[in-house]
Amino acid sequence: MAPFVAAAALGFLLLLASPASAGFLCFYDDFSDGNASGWSPLNASRWSVDHGPGGKDGPNFVYRINTTNYSNLSGSRLGEYSLAPGLYEDFVLELEARSDDNLASNTWADYCVVFGHQDARNYYYIMFNRAPAGTELFRIVDGVRELIADPPAPVSIPDNAFHSISIERLGSQISVTFDGQGILTATDDTFGVGSIGLGSYNDAASFDDVRIIVPEPATLALLGCGLLAVARRRRRT
Repeated sequence: MAPFVAAAALGFLLLLASPASAGFLCFYDDFSDGNASGWSPLNASRWSVDHGPGGKDGPNFVYRINTTNYSNLSGSRLGEYSLAPGLYEDFVLELEARSDDNLASNTWADYCVVFGHQDARNYYYIMFNRAPAGTELFRIVDGVRELIADPPAPVSIPDNAFHSISIERLGSQISVTFDGQGILTATDDTFGVGSIGLGSYNDAASFDDVRIIVPEPATLALLGCGLLAVARRRRRT
């Protein structure tokens, strides 16, 4: 069953069974079907679904950037990313991520999460980096990177294991956790409804167990689950 269809079915059941304060499971993909159907990569040849050490479910299929043979784009934009189906405004994004680089030799290895994506020149991304100074939240505006916030305490990718990431956006409030610890909060409303994705500045990385939860009522959940594809994306001014 395609991941987006599976998520919609699960989300519908969750909506029926959950109290009004709960969220709506809008999208889920653990890549266990061996493909990344519905995802939209910048360069498909750099992505693959491979079997190996998975996230919290153990050995499994993971979605990965399979090469380091690429560079970041102009304006300090990400060199590679892949977007999940649907458009989202308020959400909680949960996933597992792993660096596939040699962290001893590449002391600036990274993986990133994209959200509020309008187009290739306008989006947010949070970078998790081997170097503590490199873990930061950015926005790309008209093709140029701008720093929004960095963690008050140093945060770095510690090893080549999978680590849990959670990003929550509610209105203009953005919060980020890494392995269950809150690492960063920020306020920014540059972009509204947009796509969510996975990527890297210029490195190899793997991703697993991606889920997107949107707030109830059901109208918001349905919007987040992709019906906004019929509406124009917007950038707040």
